[in-house]
Formats: sequence, structure tokens, C-alpha cells
Amino acid sequence: MTKLTKKQAFRTFKGLLNEEIRLGHWTYSKSDVTAVREAWNNYTDELCKSGYISERQYDTWTNPF
Repeated sequence: MTKLTKKQAFRTFKGLLNEEIRLGHWTYSKSDVTAVREAWNNYTDELCKSGYISERQYDTWTNPF
């Protein structure tokens, strides 16, 4: 399996976040930096557990928010 780059993961995350907002599933404001950072951390954790990114990527990627 080819690992995702941070750019690919970030683009996908932003799309998923926008979709959650559009569907009304996101209960926080998009400007709630703490909630967005936590969502990014949860997202990258799941990517790592599912094998889409390596543990090294997970450990070294800084939070973009």
C-alpha cells in the first residue's frame, strides 16, 4: 500500500471537514481551532492505525491548524 503524503491527507481532511459541516454533523465552529486540531489528530491517528500513513509520518507531522 502506498502511503499518503501530508499534502494528500490534509486535502482529504479539509474535504471531509467541509462535508461534515455541510451535513450538519460538525457541532463546532470551523474557527474553533482546538476542535479542528483535535479532529486532525484523530484523523491522522486513524490513518496510522489503518496503515495509510507510517508511524514515522504520524509522529513527525506537525498539526497544520
